[in-house]
Amino acid sequence: QDKYKALPGDDKASTTHTGCTAANNGSCKDGNGDGVIGGTSATDFWDSNTANDETVRFWQHIRIAGLAAGATDPGNVGTFESKNADGGHLGIQSASVAGGVPAGMTGAYIVCSDSVLGKFAKQLDTTLDDGVTDTGSMRVYSTVAGGWLANASVTDSVPFKVCMSF
Repeated sequence: QDKYKALPGDDKASTTHTGCTAANNGSCKDGNGDGVIGGTSATDFWDSNTANDETVRFWQHIRIAGLAAGATDPGNVGTFESKNADGGHLGIQSASVAGGVPAGMTGAYIVCSDSVLGKFAKQLDTTLDDGVTDTGSMRVYSTVAGGWLANASVTDSVPFKVCMSF
């Protein structure tokens, strides 16, 4: 954002800024420049694997700009998708984008990761937030229970979704 005056993924001139071409980085596409890391359909969330979604293009733009390592062709989901240490998906989106992030998160951006074991989720919340897994800027979510989980409900050996807003 500092270098190109645009958000990665949303940058409407990313192909010019980064020199991305179909020949050197697979499918290159600019964002729409609306100031939101989102996408083009109702299903564009932080965990999208649709190549044209800005939440996916975010990773392409920062990788081509040399700010992160990894594959630069979002058309190859198997090698392109950002993963955490346990193999869960890692993603980002603007908080204003409806969908993908359970209600209650505030801030401009939300970073989420899935398949995080409960013991690590609680440790992350204690280290980075308030130590309470269903309040604050970092929260633990269960798709099975359909909501944010209090510490007592976060089982150490079970994987969960962890989201942090900033």
